[in-house]
Amino acid sequence: MTSALQKYQALVDELVERKDCVLARRVKNGELWLETAEKAKFNGLIKSLSEEQRLQVSELLQDAREGGIHDTLVVLSEKMNLENLRLVQGGEELPHEPYGTELYFDWVARAAGDNWPSEQ
Repeated sequence: MTSALQKYQALVDELVERKDCVLARRVKNGELWLETAEKAKFNGLIKSLSEEQRLQVSELLQDAREGGIHDTLVVLSEKMNLENLRLVQGGEELPHEPYGTELYFDWVARAAGDNWPSEQ
C-alpha cells in the first residue's frame, strides 16, 4: 500500500517528468509543424533561424514551460499556507510540506536531480 508521503513524492516526480517541453525540442531539432492555417506560420520562422538561434528559442520555450509549472506550484503553495488548501488523492490527504519546504521548492529540487531527504 502506498503511503500519503509516497503519493506526495510521486505527484512531484510526475510533474518533474513532464517538465520537458515538446515545442522546445521541435524547434531545437528544426522540426516543422503540419501545414495547418494555425501552425504553418511558424514553419517559415523555424526555417529562417540558424542552429544557434533555434537553440536560443528552444531554451526560451523550455524556460517558459518550467516557469509555468513553478508558478502554478507557487499558487498552490500559497493557497495551502493561507487558505488551507489541501491535496487529496484516493480520499487520503497528502502531507503538507512534509520536508519543511514548499511544494514548488520540492519540485525545483527534484528537477535539479536532488534525492528526497529520506533517500540521502
